[in-house]
Amino acid sequence: MAGLLGKRTGFSDSPRPRARLLWLCAVGTVGGMALSLLSVNPITLLVFVAVVNGVAAAPFIVVTMFVSSNRRSWAST
Repeated sequence: MAGLLGKRTGFSDSPRPRARLLWLCAVGTVGGMALSLLSVNPITLLVFVAVVNGVAAAPFIVVTMFVSSNRRSWAST
């Protein structure tokens, strides 16, 4: 998404302007540790995440196809 918007992002960049990315990684790590400490069944969690991924994949694919087929937006770059 960042590449589509013409913005640079990633772990190789300086951490100062990328604080939001680092915060999201930290929140994910702490969330995973919390789920582990709360004895959540990992198989149930994997099935739940797979269902969410299956439902969310279709709209993302449609948006990707729409963006990649729009030649007019790429001609100006």
